Amino acid sequence: MSRAKVGDGTYLNVRVAKADVDALNELVEKKVFMNVSDAVRTAIRELISKYRALEQEKEVECDV
Repeated sequence: MSRAKVGDGTYLNVRVAKADVDALNELVEKKVFMNVSDAVRTAIRELISKYRALEQEKEVECDV
């Protein structure tokens, strides 16, 4: 999966539940992610990848 280069991104402001932010901060403290932004970017990439795979599966089913 390709990764975005530093500086070619767009800022996205979102409101997140405190419990979710706390959970993200825990992951950062455990060194799972470098920082909260890294965790959010990873989650977004994985979500997009998941839905693209689902779309491809549906296309294959329609071709059958």
